[in-house]
Amino acid sequence: NESGQLGTKAAASSNCAFPSACSEVPIVPAPPAIFTSLALGYNHSCGLRGSGSGLCWGANQGGQVGPNSNATCQPSGPNGPTISCANGPVAISNVLGLTLPAKMLSAGGAHTCAIDASDHVFCWGQNDKGQLGTDPASPIIQVGPVALPGVALAIAAGYDHTCALVELPRSSGATRLFCWGGNASGQVNGVIPPVGAPAFIHAPVNVLPGIAGEFASVSAGWGVTCAIVRVYPGGGPVPVGYDPLGGSVVCWGASGTGAVLGRPATVPPQPAPAPIASALWFREVAVGQGSACATGIDNSVYCWGNNGVGQLGRGASAGLGSSAIPTPVTGD
Repeated sequence: NESGQLGTKAAASSNCAFPSACSEVPIVPAPPAIFTSLALGYNHSCGLRGSGSGLCWGANQGGQVGPNSNATCQPSGPNGPTISCANGPVAISNVLGLTLPAKMLSAGGAHTCAIDASDHVFCWGQNDKGQLGTDPASPIIQVGPVALPGVALAIAAGYDHTCALVELPRSSGATRLFCWGGNASGQVNGVIPPVGAPAFIHAPVNVLPGIAGEFASVSAGWGVTCAIVRVYPGGGPVPVGYDPLGGSVVCWGASGTGAVLGRPATVPPQPAPAPIASALWFREVAVGQGSACATGIDNSVYCWGNNGVGQLGRGASAGLGSSAIPTPVTGD
């Protein structure tokens, strides 16, 4: 809670020896706020209420919590630097131009995005990599609506990039994926920029425009993006666990290597979008820093990527290292 992520006044130290610095039990903002969905970023949090109003709290050094948050905190302790943060939830209605009720919120590294009542995407916070959908040279901390060619269905804010599922006009007849922001690892368009070129793309890019299917889910993490692509198998063999509501997982970025992309270490680095090594069908995907998980059609959970601290749900002991193949999370 060193930056107020729990919705209470930030502590002067991140050491848990200080009671107000962290908590082992949930802290509910007062008065009690009833949320229908939550979005957790690097060091800030947001919640969407049933009425469509939204609240954000935590670190605000990039303006990710929103306007009218003038508190300060010291995440590194009493002798560390002072940054802007929120000592309590801040209403997203303070974001200029955003129309309530909001439909979805997503919190990234130091930026936040929302889909408003008009199905437009608004982003606010840090924009050093164009993650708000505008040129990083612009001295602003909020953007909206982001220039997208259709109705926004879902939004995903990563560490320094953003993606949105967009329903194109009826003539196109498909749900497509657009991404923008930091692209040093190819997480926006699947292409690592050459040396000396800008490591960002601030204008939304249509990812895999010619794919034979529709995007059904997207998650943006730390230098990597994963999405679910729904493709009817046609005359070919039906994939294991095929479900018309599910699809296969495609990942890209991470400098083209790593188990989080679902590729064994023996595969040459290639950041372009490619299916993970699994014939299973999934409905939802979530990616973090070096690992990812997806929900199967039976609501079982499979994870892949790094397992140094047990991210795959199977312990971090010797012999249980990284896996490029989705493995089931088991337990009581």
